[in-house]
Parts: sequence; structure tokens; C-alpha cells
Amino acid sequence: MRALALLVAAGSVAFAVGAVAPDALATTINVPEQYTTIQAAIDAAPAGAVIRLRAGTYRESLEIAKPLAIVGAPGRGSTVDAGDAPAVIFVHDTRRVRLEGLSVVGTGDYGVLVQESDAVQITGGRVLGPRFVGIRISRAAAFIKGNEVRAGTGPYGMGIELANTVSKAVSVIVGNVVAGATREGIILHNAHARIESNTVTGNGLRGVSINEMSMAMVTKNKIMDNADAGIHVVDSSMAEIDENQIVGVRPGPEGKADGIRAFYYAEVMLGHRNRIDLPLDHAVVSSLGATIESR
Repeated sequence: MRALALLVAAGSVAFAVGAVAPDALATTINVPEQYTTIQAAIDAAPAGAVIRLRAGTYRESLEIAKPLAIVGAPGRGSTVDAGDAPAVIFVHDTRRVRLEGLSVVGTGDYGVLVQESDAVQITGGRVLGPRFVGIRISRAAAFIKGNEVRAGTGPYGMGIELANTVSKAVSVIVGNVVAGATREGIILHNAHARIESNTVTGNGLRGVSINEMSMAMVTKNKIMDNADAGIHVVDSSMAEIDENQIVGVRPGPEGKADGIRAFYYAEVMLGHRNRIDLPLDHAVVSSLGATIESR
């Protein structure tokens, strides 16, 4: 488990080094003053450009395959509404992309979909309405901070999902509000991440789920009013879990309501500062070869 801590710390440092260049050094493009659509500005932008949006609603979907930043108006005043397009914003095969302060709205599968990319930042925004996943990071690395994610309204909906990211730098999910998904609020599949200081509430199946040989540090989160389990670690995954507040776990589809659960050969390093508002026999549980070690 010590290797997990070192891995996550090293990944966070590597991610910070790969951050987007300061705006003062970049070409600035204003929308709609210079281009009437955001996509037109993206297509014309040189690598490293900053696209600044006036407040208002932009009815389009976006595709980004070059390094750049898109910065919304203060107060999340710039809305990108893609209707039922598959993804509102699709970032792929690139690095150093920053999405800052945007309201992302749609009824398709994804709010923000990131694939095969590095050093992507999604900060200070809002994601509303997508059916499958609000923010999905696939074979990529991202810094996801200060967003409100109310998505995953379909039958298998999730708030924030990381999938197949273990070959990339460690992603960071910090300071977000993730609420109202049909299934998991935050979920990892064969991924690694630091999950810190988020509020995860009102999701239909587990607040935070670490699956399929994933690795995570889960700290300082408020995990409230989710079903089945507050934090679920399974499938030979590894997690360090400390300083979380877990309250109001509702019975899930199998009637279970556990605070922290390790299952099927998972390994959990459990700190002493978690606050779990459940009976002792459901606060921390393990089964089917899983181990929980206190420190």
C-alpha cells in the first residue's frame, strides 16, 4: 500500500508539470466577437491559444484535438448546449487542454468525453443532463476540480468515470459536487486517481466505486445519501481511505447498506479519521478474499 501512496503522489507532481501554459503567453480569441461559433474558433486557433467566451448559450457540440484553453464568462455564464448530440465536448488525441468555467448541457451520452489525451484540466464548470456519464476520462489523464456534475440520468448513468487510465499520469478529482446519477457518483475502471474533498450525494448506487484493478487515494470526501455503499472497492483494486464522512447510505438492489466495503480480493488501507454514521457491523465490511488493514 505504500507503493500506492508513492504512485499517486508522483502522478500528481507529473500532472502539475504538464499543466496548460499561462494565458499571458498565449494567443487570445474572443467568441463571438472574432468567430460566431466556438467550434470555428477551435478550428482556427493555433496550438496553445485561449478562447474566451462571452456570456450566453452556444448551441453546438465541440471537438478538440489540439492544445488550447476555453474559458467561460464569470459565474459559469457561458453555456454549451449540444442537445442530444453524443457528447457536448469531445477531447481526443491531444494534451494540455483546459476547460474552465463552462456550463455543459446536453441529453446525449456524455457531457465531457476525454480520450487518448494528457494533462487535461476541467475546472470550475457545471455539467447537466447527459444520460450516461457527466465526465468520462478514457485512456487519458485529467485534473477535475471545482465542478458541479448532475448527470448520468439514464439506466446505467454515472457522474464521473475514469476508464483504462493506468498507463497515464494519475488523475485528480478534487472539490467537485457529484449528484443525482442513476448508479455511481465517482467510479474507476482499471484506473488510478486521487479523489479528494468532493461532495458525492444522492446517487442511486454507491458514492465512490474503485473497480477492476484500480488504485486510488480517497480522502476528505463528504459521501451522503447514496445507495448500497458509501465507498466500494472490488476486483483486486487497492485504495487508501481516510478522513471521509459517510452518512445516509440507503439499501441498494441487494438490500445492503455499508459504509466502506472491500470485496473480491481488494486491498484497503484504512485510516482512523473516517466518520461513518452506520451500525458497526455495516460501517466497514470485507468479503471474498478482500483485506482491510488499519493504520
